[in-house]
Amino acid sequence: MIEDNKKPTDYEFQAVSAEVCNAIRAKMKAGFKETQMRIELQLFHDRLEWVQKDELSKWFLASRERLALFHRFNLQGFSDGHTVSMESRALGIDRSQISRMLSEAHSLGFIYRNKEPKKQRYYLPSDHLLRNGDYFVEYHVNQILDNENHMARRHFFDYKRCERNTRIKMR
Repeated sequence: MIEDNKKPTDYEFQAVSAEVCNAIRAKMKAGFKETQMRIELQLFHDRLEWVQKDELSKWFLASRERLALFHRFNLQGFSDGHTVSMESRALGIDRSQISRMLSEAHSLGFIYRNKEPKKQRYYLPSDHLLRNGDYFVEYHVNQILDNENHMARRHFFDYKRCERNTRIKMR
């Protein structure tokens, strides 16, 4: 019969070589990589579908820079909105390029100007943009939940947690 009330100190420690640890790590990493690449490919196919169904998705998913703007406009803490200068600094993108992108997004109705006095240079997200942000968050969580029980993912996450904790304790 197995004793259920053993503590970690009740077990004998057996050192494992770095070679064995590295082999175990490589196997776990390969399993995680397989599941992660499948998730990324699913995201690719889903994005193709979103682009066909929704003009906002089509516009924002057309480039990494536009996608970054989509993410920025979904952040909280910008009650007045976003200016060209703010976005240029935050994203490290040339001011003129940001200005063109924001003007185009505005002309398409994805963002709008703040109408408050002295705030007209600020852009605010449309409800459509915010709903798409909400949808993406739900989609992302569903992808994680659908894949979290793959043992390859769980093992590598657990390994990385141990690795981090060990590094923190060694500082």
